[in-house]
Amino acid sequence: MEIKFNWIGGATFILSIGNLTIACDPVLCEKGTVQDFFWFKSKRIEQPIYSENDFEAIDLWLITHNHEDHLDEIGMSKISDTAEIVCNKNSYTILKNNKKNKLSVLDRKETKTFFIKDYTIEIKAIPAIHGINPLSAFFAGKVNGYF
Repeated sequence: MEIKFNWIGGATFILSIGNLTIACDPVLCEKGTVQDFFWFKSKRIEQPIYSENDFEAIDLWLITHNHEDHLDEIGMSKISDTAEIVCNKNSYTILKNNKKNKLSVLDRKETKTFFIKDYTIEIKAIPAIHGINPLSAFFAGKVNGYF
């Protein structure tokens, strides 16, 4: 079975295992884009590297949280209506408002099992920190990691 990992840039990646494809945090804004988070600004330092067809067959999306450096409008447009989406509470509303319907909200330490293609996939939300210190992590809010 072939396993491929494609890092797009930032928090965005695509993992393919056989004919199953899982992706994380679609942020595809251009290099130099500045995102204003009120208490600080973030500037994208690298251009995301992808082709349009990279996102055509994503079966499962993992969304860690709703900040634009992890989920932007361009990236959200790549999430197909057929893809399952695992997200945390703070990203649910933005995804729902963008007509994403196959949403599963996981709180920290919750697990959900998916049956996709010929695979049984168990996803567990694990506590994660967004920021480089406790103060920035506090202001950033709760973030999911996934196992």
